Amino acid sequence: MGAVFDPFAPSSIPSFQPSSYPSGSPTSRPSSEREKIIGAYLSTLTDGESNIVDSPQHQAKMWLLYEDKLNLHLPSYGSDALKSAVAERIKQRYALATVYFSMGVGEGGVVKGWLEGDECQFVGDYGRNWDGVACNDMGEVRALALGKWGLPCEYDVIYLY
Repeated sequence: MGAVFDPFAPSSIPSFQPSSYPSGSPTSRPSSEREKIIGAYLSTLTDGESNIVDSPQHQAKMWLLYEDKLNLHLPSYGSDALKSAVAERIKQRYALATVYFSMGVGEGGVVKGWLEGDECQFVGDYGRNWDGVACNDMGEVRALALGKWGLPCEYDVIYLY
């Protein structure tokens, strides 16, 4: 017996015209290989917390995937990709963005320059691009000066080693 044509079943070959029988509702955003790889990486790092909509972790993931102008790409080949300098940089930027969103200092907040450009880059007399972030010469964040923003925290500076 031959295959039966089902006009409502998803096609296996992409079409270049609108379908007479569209399938379901469209996805909110198209998925890319980059989204899948970085999304899975962040989900693993956070035990799934980055998938909880409206959480600071999810907001940080959305920023990293769709708004971060550095547009970093995690290599997709082998387990060494997760140990690469790019993977470490994604982890660092994600952690800082999570701090940004979790402390209620997001859009219009008291933190200057965060989520814009390179977190460890100097910008003239102003200091670091991301205010209160201290980095070593290799671009690794080593301290956060949280007290300078007047936020309620136990320590003015948190050192990361």
